[in-house]
Amino acid sequence: MERYPDSIRSAVYELMRSGISVQELEEQFGLGHGTIYKWFYKLRAAGEDVAFIKKSNRMREQVFKRFKEGASVQVVFEEFQLSRATVYRMRNEYEAQDPDASAQHSSSEASAVGKDEPAGIARRKRAEVSYEAQIKQLKIALAEKTLEVDFFRGALREVEARRQQNTGTGEKRSTRG
Repeated sequence: MERYPDSIRSAVYELMRSGISVQELEEQFGLGHGTIYKWFYKLRAAGEDVAFIKKSNRMREQVFKRFKEGASVQVVFEEFQLSRATVYRMRNEYEAQDPDASAQHSSSEASAVGKDEPAGIARRKRAEVSYEAQIKQLKIALAEKTLEVDFFRGALREVEARRQQNTGTGEKRSTRG
């Protein structure tokens, strides 16, 4: 069992108190997962209130910071190597938290032309307006077709009524020869 110098332990303890993630401690000091948690529980047993920040929370904060700086989804995607779906979900969360962000994002839409990126909430609202216009056009077309069907039904009834008057029997003519 390897014993680590007190200088490394104290440095790790300080970083634990600052809220660094387990993965970052592993990478920075080359420590094992179990060792880090053993030291973590030792601090807790000593009465210190320490907790690890999840890497995802820290990354989310960094992504939000990049969006605040005006970075596009493409830039964040390449920088953090996240899936596009995750980046879009984070951008939507960011825009929901910061209403000014969607306005800022839509103003930079012109510079994002040609990139694989929708313009966010503003674009969705425009799409909804477009869909509402299409729905209105479809309703009008449906109403016109309904009127045409009603007209042809009435005309067919008149033709059948005349036919019945001309035959005298009141029955429909047979189509068989």
